[in-house]
Amino acid sequence: MSRCSAARFGGLSTFRHAIAAVFALALFPLSALADSGITGRIISMETGSTLGFANVTAVRTDVAPDDTSALPRNTISNGDGSFRLACEPGTYRLTTNYVGFSPFEVTDVIVTDGSFEVVDLRLSPANLQVETVTVTAKALKNTSASLLARRKKAVAVSDGISAQQIRQGTDSNAAEAVNRVTGLSVVGGKYVYVRGLGERYSSAQLNGSVVGSPEANRRVLPLDLFPSSLLDNIVVQKTYTPDQPAEFGGGAVNVTTLDFPTNETWSFRVKGGANALVTGSDFRTYSGGSRDWLGFDDGTRGFPSLIDELAHDDLIKTPGSIINPGPFTADEVRDMGRSFSKVWSPSTGSGHPAYSFSGTYGNLVDFLGRDLGFVASVSQGNSFSQYDYLDRRYENGDPLILADDLAAARSVTETSLGGLVNGALRVNSANTLRFTTNYTRTSHDEVRFREGSIDNDETVRQTRLRFIERGLLATTVGMDHTLRALGNSELKWRVDYSEATRDVPDQRSFQYENVGTDADPDWRLAGGAAAKAPNRSFESMTDVDRNARADFEMPFDLKGRESRFKVGYAHKNKDRSSEARRFWFQSPSSGNTIDDRAPIEEILADENIGGRPISQFALVEWTRPVDGYTASQDVEAFYGMAELPITRKLLLVGGVRHEAARQEVATVHRLWAKTYEPDLGVIDETNILPAANLRYSLTENVNFRAGFSKTLNRPDLRELSNGEWDDSDRNRKFLGNPELKQAELTNFDLRLEWFPTADELLAVSAFTKDLGDPIEYAVFVATGSNDPLYQPVNTKDGKLSGLEFESRLALARLGGGILERLGASANLTLIDSSAKLPESLGQQTDNSRPLTGQSSYMVNAGLQFVSTNRAVSSSVQYNVFGRRIDAIGVLSSPNIWEEPRHALDWTASYDRRGVNLKFSVENLLDSPVRYTQGDKDTEVRDLGRTFGLSLGYGSSN
Repeated sequence: MSRCSAARFGGLSTFRHAIAAVFALALFPLSALADSGITGRIISMETGSTLGFANVTAVRTDVAPDDTSALPRNTISNGDGSFRLACEPGTYRLTTNYVGFSPFEVTDVIVTDGSFEVVDLRLSPANLQVETVTVTAKALKNTSASLLARRKKAVAVSDGISAQQIRQGTDSNAAEAVNRVTGLSVVGGKYVYVRGLGERYSSAQLNGSVVGSPEANRRVLPLDLFPSSLLDNIVVQKTYTPDQPAEFGGGAVNVTTLDFPTNETWSFRVKGGANALVTGSDFRTYSGGSRDWLGFDDGTRGFPSLIDELAHDDLIKTPGSIINPGPFTADEVRDMGRSFSKVWSPSTGSGHPAYSFSGTYGNLVDFLGRDLGFVASVSQGNSFSQYDYLDRRYENGDPLILADDLAAARSVTETSLGGLVNGALRVNSANTLRFTTNYTRTSHDEVRFREGSIDNDETVRQTRLRFIERGLLATTVGMDHTLRALGNSELKWRVDYSEATRDVPDQRSFQYENVGTDADPDWRLAGGAAAKAPNRSFESMTDVDRNARADFEMPFDLKGRESRFKVGYAHKNKDRSSEARRFWFQSPSSGNTIDDRAPIEEILADENIGGRPISQFALVEWTRPVDGYTASQDVEAFYGMAELPITRKLLLVGGVRHEAARQEVATVHRLWAKTYEPDLGVIDETNILPAANLRYSLTENVNFRAGFSKTLNRPDLRELSNGEWDDSDRNRKFLGNPELKQAELTNFDLRLEWFPTADELLAVSAFTKDLGDPIEYAVFVATGSNDPLYQPVNTKDGKLSGLEFESRLALARLGGGILERLGASANLTLIDSSAKLPESLGQQTDNSRPLTGQSSYMVNAGLQFVSTNRAVSSSVQYNVFGRRIDAIGVLSSPNIWEEPRHALDWTASYDRRGVNLKFSVENLLDSPVRYTQGDKDTEVRDLGRTFGLSLGYGSSN
């Protein structure tokens, strides 16, 4: 165990290097390219792919024809379709020609001094358009319109949200942003459910790569890691194609961070916020470290160095025990017990306002005679939340028996820190080197206090201090090669490395028990069992992913229509190690003089801690064999697929993926490795997975889509173990299952979509999924215990079906006046799911039920306003989800449900000359978070309204 959890992340030094690289690259004294001109990409309208080696010409039109500045400027696009023409300020006509495509012309391209105008040229195949296409110049940025254009020509059913939409709303991270996407919901504030299927069925990727997870008991990527200021877009692919990993259930969520620009761009934003329940109110906190605001513990909560020195490889036991003696002397145990931080209790201060800032710089520069495009960005923020809530637990009975009845309060300080450097170096017109480095870090610093009755017979006051830090470093290096000798075929290869960490350093918990009466209370520090006595624990996890992949794509002609064949190889290796160490202070035997009514800092003062629990408290370790595990996963895949335009309107995309995977987990803590053999769980499978997608263009703006595929879902890493683990967020216990098998899904999809204009959409989708051996939870109750134990099992069968409706419309269709400045968007998802468990398995109430965490409906709606001069804009966004199972009922007790919560947010912004001022109000309806069991409330909490004000300035505002 490390002495300073911040240093564990190969981590802190790696982060410093990454941040240094951000600023070094941003400030590197490179000579800029020409001061002004035109840049962009050549794109096929039919497939959305880029077109390399096209002729591009710019002619100045605001001067006389015989003026020397009116002479044509010519260039040829690079292999990736990009081009760059240097020319002086003025107005230009831009034309391009490409074999097999109609000529394309853009007029009134205005070039200003010191900048490059961005113009993307979208070409139609010659058999679709026989005349030259002429349009007025309009720079295509990363807007909802550009995302819709990509979606229109995509080979698979997809949805998404653009940076423009994210900036218009109140979302602070990717998890909040995807809540706006049709068919998506977020559970627990970070786990994405696509079309009602839980996070185990939905993969989350970063820039197209699968990366490690900082969650100890899951291998999914929590989306709350990514600040919204670093996002370029989020695209959700909902039908499978063989170039995606086989673990594809509801869909693949690809989080794309900022892409490098083709001209200089920069921006800076600061934001402040106030929550009605926090700012200016009493706020519980405790003495932490000097770097808490960055998400790093500075060693204040670090593992005691003396214990690391003396007991790194040994359990701390009571010395002198005849039955189970420890290897330490009484003096050593005493000194180790006194080596912990003396902070146990929280203090109260005034709640602070939230704040955040972000800065971005990007450019295209000359580097050793080559074009280097890059973007560098950093962001940091702190936010605060606090709420009082009802916390109850019921036991089986008719009616239900109230077992725990607690009034609780939670205060949380959250930090986010992010940085990235993304870019590309054009080696020559046919070869481009690409690189991305992304680092994100979050921390969750919590004080929880609960008071009330537990187990029907004890009145307690419980306190817990917990600091969770999560980090993710993800980097990719690769190249794009255009092979002109093979008809402009493309070869792309990538190598990815990611390292995710999760640390919970020095979690503290203790409770006082009332041994008097309600009228005459007598509060005493609890002792006895380890779980009730004062506790300290340390947890750490490292998750490393290494990936390599190569894709080869060859265009070919099929009866005069552009077609493509694609093959690829991918290899994935994941290694994870996780461990926890747990300690408690055993109460002295009777007859001691310690006042157990005093504050805990006085009770556990150094003079009251000894080597044996006779007249003093004594440190005992209760780390269990199941508190440590190692896991690995290796996946090797080959695929082949083709895009075949069967007719001018009908496109078939089909292929197959061969994937061999081995997943292994060994559960035993290293301190117990000499005593116990590790529990092993292994899955070793090979699968061949077909997929087909059809797109029929009824008109140029109307598509009908159909999809079929076979995909997989493998157990989470720890689920294959025999061990138990705790979910401290929801206070539940889980048990692994080495007998788990992978689930197999058969997917069918239909969609009809209409794009009336570049900014508008109407779509309706239907889907159904047959789940073979789906993984759900059975529940067991051990003899003599009141705590249910949740175990993942393969159910007999499962099914999920649903409908999606989506619209984005300009209200000018309904009339003039104010309606001309309004736009509306809405989406509705209806889902029906079921899973059946064997009757003989478990003690759960329902053996046939909806999938855990699945909502029967989800609704998003929004109204947007933009003034005539586009300086003022405003939006209102609404979201609600249907009730979903949070925990499975035991015996005859009903399931615990998370009830619908109505969220309404409002923003208003002003943009002028690079300045953006935005005001926001989140949670206008102040709808509570509520969990129920039968007709009883088990948890109810209010979140409070949050008011925000931000100021941004830059070339991209």
